Amino acid sequence: MKMLAIDANLHISTAYRYLHEGIDVLADQAPDLHGVLHRAKTEGWYHLTLDGTLIETNRVAAKNPDTGHDL
Repeated sequence: MKMLAIDANLHISTAYRYLHEGIDVLADQAPDLHGVLHRAKTEGWYHLTLDGTLIETNRVAAKNPDTGHDL
């Protein structure tokens, strides 16, 4: 944060205020947990990682052709 504040020619407290305002804007746009779980169930997702990022993937179904191990 300190380097970002210096690069933007901001006081460190202003940079942190902007940071928290940005986080609030992103949080307001994020789906809630119940909505994500409902979507996962209705769309038949087999795996769901709850870390704040919603990414649909089928990598868990892929196998290494040489070894047969899951990728």
